[in-house]
Amino acid sequence: MNKFGIKGSGKGISIVEITSKWCNSCKGLTLILQKFRDEGLINLIKINIDENPSITQILDIRAIPTLYFFKDVFLLNEDIEIYDYPFVKKGIMAGITCEHVIKEIIKLV
Repeated sequence: MNKFGIKGSGKGISIVEITSKWCNSCKGLTLILQKFRDEGLINLIKINIDENPSITQILDIRAIPTLYFFKDVFLLNEDIEIYDYPFVKKGIMAGITCEHVIKEIIKLV
């Protein structure tokens, strides 16, 4: 995580959520991720591009919401397929806000 300038929990699954105040999909996703955090399934780090505009260039963000999946501080270096579709590519998922898909991904991390 430090490679990306992001500090978070060192144990378990961490999700870095790249979001924006104006993004309605992001608002719904935040509620889902907060629920998973409250259930103890993930550590959640939220980065708002409105407050940190340079992060979009640093991380080459092309769509929001974008999620980065980390396991014990390391960005996943793999793809995760669900229903024969690669939702996560090299630890990164963009534009997906479906609760059951995200929960399945968390189980596979």
